[in-house]
Amino acid sequence: MWLLHYHLVKKGLASIYQLFFNKIKNGDREFSDGKIKKELIYQIEKNQQDIPSEKTLENDVKVFRANFLQPRRSNNIEDDFNGLLQELNLFEQIGSKKMIAQNSTRDTISEELFLYTILDRFEGRRSISVEEIISDDNSPGLIFCMSEYGVLKKLKEISIKIPQVKLTEDAGIRELQLSEDLDKTTVLRSYYE
Repeated sequence: MWLLHYHLVKKGLASIYQLFFNKIKNGDREFSDGKIKKELIYQIEKNQQDIPSEKTLENDVKVFRANFLQPRRSNNIEDDFNGLLQELNLFEQIGSKKMIAQNSTRDTISEELFLYTILDRFEGRRSISVEEIISDDNSPGLIFCMSEYGVLKKLKEISIKIPQVKLTEDAGIRELQLSEDLDKTTVLRSYYE
């Protein structure tokens, strides 16, 4: 599910996910449907794109919420199976139309999967600042709603488990150093094997 969520956001085919995790959620934790819709309109206008109809925006927000939150008491059995990404616990529902982002350590993400997302997002780079991993667009820190502590903890775990990865701090600059022979597909394959 973490891998599916990562690619859903990064690929940008369903634009609400990419806009939400990279632009809207950044810096804020509590959201109502209206606030999400308002921020979507702002981001769409900022990118000089055509704004979809009010109904389309409402439906997009509804589907987005349903993917991450369990419905509140519903008689419709389909509602119980809508939330493909509910088990990730990225959000908590507050009231009927509000949710709060749960920034945490994300201990359920494996070291290999987290490293795969870094290698995929920063492809070809052998030195990546920790700050980029935390807060750059499509970074694992933003996409997985991780706290700074959570990202650092995961990077330390990776550097202990995988010898081709070193976490360094020199003159206050924290960086992840990656070996030339580190391949994202091999890393992911090792996790699933």
